[in-house]
Amino acid sequence: MSKSNHIHRLNQEANFLQLREQEKQTEILTSANVTNSNIDAKITIGSDDTLIEAQQVCIYARKDASPTGLRALKSTPDGTLYVKTNHTAFNKDNQIVAIPANGTGSSTAIITQVTDVLGIAATSTNQTDVIEIYVSNDDVSYYPTNIKGVTGGVVYGEFNNPAFHYYKVVQTDTTGNPHTFNMICSKR
Repeated sequence: MSKSNHIHRLNQEANFLQLREQEKQTEILTSANVTNSNIDAKITIGSDDTLIEAQQVCIYARKDASPTGLRALKSTPDGTLYVKTNHTAFNKDNQIVAIPANGTGSSTAIITQVTDVLGIAATSTNQTDVIEIYVSNDDVSYYPTNIKGVTGGVVYGEFNNPAFHYYKVVQTDTTGNPHTFNMICSKR
C-alpha cells in the first residue's frame, strides 16, 4: 500500500470514528414508541410527501463550542432553524411614554422571538383610564388583551413561552390632561 493510500485510509477511519462519536451524542425522539432498531421502517427516504405516516422527530445540534453539550434544534414559524442555548441573563428595557391630552400613548414594540419568559409592568400618572397590554404577530396590527390595569394606573403581565411576536403597553387619555407612563419589561 502506497503512503498516499495509507494516509487516505487513515483519514477515512478518523472521519468514521468522528461520525460514530457524533451519533452517540445525537438523540432521536419520536412521538410514537419507536426504537432505534425499527426507526428505519417508520421513516422513509425522500421528501415529506413520501412518508407513510407523520413522525415527530427532535434533532439535537450545537451552536458553537461553548457552552458544551447538545441543544434542541428549533424552528420559527417562517421555517428559520436555530439552536437555543440556555439563557440565564434577562434582557431589560425601560421606556417612559408620553400620553397627549385626549390622545393615546404606546410603548415601542417588545420583540419576543426566541424568548422563554417575558414580564411587563407599567405605571401611569393617569389613574383614571385603562392601561393595557396589546399583542401582534406582524408589528402592524395590534390587538388588546384581557391584561389591563383598570384602577391605579398599573398593569402587569407575565408570559411563559410568549405566543405572539410583539407586545406593547397602550393607554388612551380621556381626562383632557397630558400624562406619562413608565413601562419596564424583562425577557430571557
